[in-house]
Amino acid sequence: MLGRSLFRKEIRENTLKFLFGVLLLGALALIITTPAASGPYPQSFFSRQDNLPGMETNLDKSPETAQKTLFSHFWKQWNSKGLALAGILVSIILGAGVFAQEKAKGTLFFLASTPLSRRNIYDTKVAAGLVLLFACIIGTTLLLILFTSFYGISLPVLPFVIGAFSAFCGLAVIYQVTIIFSILTDDPLKAGAASAFLSSLLSIPGLFEGGQKYSLLLQMQSRNSTLEEPFSWFFFLLMAALFFALRHLGLWLCYREEI
Repeated sequence: MLGRSLFRKEIRENTLKFLFGVLLLGALALIITTPAASGPYPQSFFSRQDNLPGMETNLDKSPETAQKTLFSHFWKQWNSKGLALAGILVSIILGAGVFAQEKAKGTLFFLASTPLSRRNIYDTKVAAGLVLLFACIIGTTLLLILFTSFYGISLPVLPFVIGAFSAFCGLAVIYQVTIIFSILTDDPLKAGAASAFLSSLLSIPGLFEGGQKYSLLLQMQSRNSTLEEPFSWFFFLLMAALFFALRHLGLWLCYREEI
């Protein structure tokens, strides 16, 4: 059972972090949809080389091929880069201070003295961050679709939202890992740095042939998915299992914490 007062407190205290995430991903969405100076086609914020070769030719020859090329372009830029990379930063920022900041402020003792059990406190704090992370990821994905509509490009809403949800599943695991580090230290910066380092380690399997499916980063990017079928049930179930396993580990550490 979640503590309503604590939940509202967590939402208020993390509002600035949430707004930072929205501004960051929203700015990326806006830059992705900014037309290139040479024509009304999307220019990537990463480099001009990210523009798909032959895009103009495809546009001239076949409208259906051109549309699919544009969809693939935005899918690559948003799902494979924006959400996966910037999303990890947002999830770490949201999770780094969940317990470490309470320790630094000396308010953890006050929380422990409330009628809420440590399980309630832990689950409420985790739930509040997940709500903000979910709203940030899905909300900015809808912003991307809105921005592209200004240039006459109608992206398929459902596949992009489902792809964003798939990325959220991976980011939720990163968020949970960050919370565990937040329990182990009283410095949010240390918790965030440790989580970022571990996240980079989780991407190492993708560097080797045949190891892509074991790389959290690559799975979050949905590189092996298509716009028509972007959701992987295997990835969802794996992330759910990891999330709940980490939740139990975090709760166990929370009960062992001396307050």
